[in-house]
Amino acid sequence: MFTGLISDVGTVVERAITPAGGRFTIRSAYDAATIAVGASICHDGCCLTALNPRQATGGGSLFEVDVSNETLEKTTMGGWI
Repeated sequence: MFTGLISDVGTVVERAITPAGGRFTIRSAYDAATIAVGASICHDGCCLTALNPRQATGGGSLFEVDVSNETLEKTTMGGWI
């Protein structure tokens, strides 16, 4: 059972369509050094794997997540951006 606490609300800044679904770039207030590649981060109720964490201009971080076509169809993520 998931018992995590919400500690930040990120913003979707980019969406790229891929044959397998999509890739979202998320902006977060967290320092990129605190986001491990492969970390599971909850996004609107779905745990997704963090990829390519990096510092964002102006503070905080950017990271990417891959989302399958099925996830896009079965969740609200299909309507992001």
